[in-house]
Amino acid sequence: MKKLILFAVTLLMFMSVAVTASAQDWQGRFFDGNHRLISLRSMANGEFVTAADDGNSPLIADRDWARRWGTFEVVPMGPHRIALRSMANGKFVTAENAGNSPLIANRDWAREWETFEVVHMGPHRIALKSMANGKFVTAENAGKSPLIANRDWARKWETFEVIERN
Repeated sequence: MKKLILFAVTLLMFMSVAVTASAQDWQGRFFDGNHRLISLRSMANGEFVTAADDGNSPLIADRDWARRWGTFEVVPMGPHRIALRSMANGKFVTAENAGNSPLIANRDWAREWETFEVVHMGPHRIALKSMANGKFVTAENAGKSPLIANRDWARKWETFEVIERN
């Protein structure tokens, strides 16, 4: 019985190290200073975030697929901070109106309203905290409404799976 317990504890420790190393490797790639293309899948509804209507509409998690409207370039903005440039129109995603309006890709530059702190929520999962107001981006109404930075916490509606595109 002692051998079985020892084996189980050893196996759990090995699995924990492997998962931690994998998450650290991914985090290292995500923040390695390179620009990379990603798509975001909302954990609120399992749908991809898109900048529909060629980026003229607010971001919303409403697609089963991620094509050009659902692809974003990650632009490093400092330690654990990024900006997202939409491939739909080449514009940066902004927390419009200091975060009081839905996110939209309509800026030619990346400043405070276009900068997000990345909070790791698990392997390949993140939450985005807007530097415009210090609030987390949420897929409002379980993803039925546009994304907006209005949450003080990060739970399921504020968590996004990152899918690397390149």
